[in-house]
Amino acid sequence: MNIWISGIDGIILHSKDGGETWETQASGTNYALMGISFPDKNNGWAVGPAGTILHTDNGGMSGIQDQQITSYDLSLKVNCYPVPFSGSTTFEFEQERTGPVEILILNQMGQTIDLITEVGIKGNNRISWNSGPLPLGIYFGRITSGKQVGIVKLVKW
Repeated sequence: MNIWISGIDGIILHSKDGGETWETQASGTNYALMGISFPDKNNGWAVGPAGTILHTDNGGMSGIQDQQITSYDLSLKVNCYPVPFSGSTTFEFEQERTGPVEILILNQMGQTIDLITEVGIKGNNRISWNSGPLPLGIYFGRITSGKQVGIVKLVKW
């Protein structure tokens, strides 16, 4: 069983044997990492203050130079309406430059529910999402534009 622990000074500890032995993994940050999650054996996320979000897609098993860890800027301001919603909702945000936009919809367990990719224009953008037959509940939208990220809570009723 794999276990990860994060802490002060960007420390990440990993155990492959349910906690019997531990190894240190490089995170590339000196910020305290307040949470870590690996929804599968390769993809991991760690979060800390000042908008620190780290990601690895190889299980964090190689040195920091090889890990493709990305730090995001949580400054993207996103409005979402209506909230709560019943069938569809609209994400509204201002993009610094024309380029790709990714909207990742997650459930409360952090599992990917949907992924929307579009090309946004510089300035104000609106992207609608139809939730289809998803059950009522709480979801999260992570909107990524370049290195800017915005996170919104979605309530389907």
